[in-house]
Amino acid sequence: MNELDCVSEKMWGILMRKFPHLEQSELALSVRELVRFLRLKAEGLDGFCPVSTEVDLIWHHFILETREYPAFSHAISPNAVLHHSQITLEDYDAREGSAARNDRDLSVLVSYVLSFGDFDEKAVTRWPVASWLQTSQRWSVSELNTFLRKIGRASKPASS
Repeated sequence: MNELDCVSEKMWGILMRKFPHLEQSELALSVRELVRFLRLKAEGLDGFCPVSTEVDLIWHHFILETREYPAFSHAISPNAVLHHSQITLEDYDAREGSAARNDRDLSVLVSYVLSFGDFDEKAVTRWPVASWLQTSQRWSVSELNTFLRKIGRASKPASS
């Protein structure tokens, strides 16, 4: 299923009015990454792995459309209610510890690659941790994906 199929025509209209500064392709990319993030959440992702401010703002607009949001959530995951939390990085670190957050952030990025395939040049910009990792290590997007796939292979249990 195409991630964008989760969005009704009415919601597309609302988003295009709310984000007139975005090209339609950029808006579609941010919505796609929101849907991917929410699919990971529905599969059990918990904690703090932020998406870009733009993606988060789009999520807020979905939530505010109370007649549209349940159908959107159901299209992503029929058995999950996709809640939003306003937790800050500082509060999350105080509760969980920064080492636990770093491990979780990395596991989310690995899950992304295993679930949806490699990040592309544009998608990586919607995931601040992926962008930071790529920049701090001076990696290309291809090198980032190779790193994440390698961790994913290492974390899978051996077949018996």
